[in-house]
Order: sequence, then C-alpha cells, then structure tokens
Amino acid sequence: MKLTPPEQKFIDWCKLENITGYEMQYKYEPSRRWKADFAFPEKKILIEINGIDHFSNWTNIKNDAEKWNHAQKNGWKVFLFPTNYLFFEQIKELIK
Repeated sequence: MKLTPPEQKFIDWCKLENITGYEMQYKYEPSRRWKADFAFPEKKILIEINGIDHFSNWTNIKNDAEKWNHAQKNGWKVFLFPTNYLFFEQIKELIK
C-alpha cells in the first residue's frame, strides 16, 4: 500500500514516540466499506488525515459526514486532521 506523505509522517512519529496499538486503513464498520486512515481500536479512536482536494468535492464532504457521524454514534472518537497540520502533541494526549 502506498502511503501519502502525511500518513508516513504519522507512522514515523509513532515510531519515534514508541506509540503502538494503531492499525492503518482500519475497517471499523463491518457492514460498510468505510475505513479510517488510522485507528486505535482498543481506545475506539479513529484518525483521518485529509488534504484540501478531499474537501473540494461535496460528495466527499457528504459521505464523510455520514461516515463519521455513524462512527461517533457507535462509540468511536473521531479526529480529523488536515494534511499540513498534524498536531502531534494533541494526538499524543488523545491516545494516552
């Protein structure tokens, strides 16, 4: 699987910080094809990293709203990050 530069940056940061327990392209809803870029399943945390191109399409925005609202309704904490701004200290606090 080819990673985007921000996804690779996230993985590199996790390695540097000895953060484990995450899965990539995690399919959190078995009845749908929905996936999150990263998940910490034991903590029910989903992390999505999206670029501006993703948000320039109303279909993507509508689909994401459905996907993330469903995840939250089912007990997942969903955190969205823009590709240029991975707030690592904030992420570290979320997954403690």
